[in-house]
Amino acid sequence: MILFELVSHALELPLHRIMPRLETMWYIDLYGKRQDMNPTWLELAKLDFNVVQSTHLEDLKHSSRLNYSVAMFLSRCNAICTKLVLRRKKLVDI
Repeated sequence: MILFELVSHALELPLHRIMPRLETMWYIDLYGKRQDMNPTWLELAKLDFNVVQSTHLEDLKHSSRLNYSVAMFLSRCNAICTKLVLRRKKLVDI
C-alpha cells in the first residue's frame, strides 16, 4: 500500500517541480500511516515542520515590513525631488 503511494506520488510531478517543504509534509503524513512508525519520531517531525514554517512566516512578515518602509521612504524622496525640480524650474524661468 505504501509502496504504491510512493510510486504514484513520484510519477505525479517531477521532483524539481515540487516545493520541498510541502513534500516534507506529505512524507510525514505517509510515515504516520506505516505499521512500524515510531510515534516519538512522528511527533518530532511534525514539531520541526511547524517550527520551520513559523520561522519562514516571521521572515516573510519582516521582509514585508521592510519593503513597505523602503517604498514609503522612496515615495517621500520622490516627492522632495519633484518639489526641488519645480522650484529650480521656477528660478530658471525668472
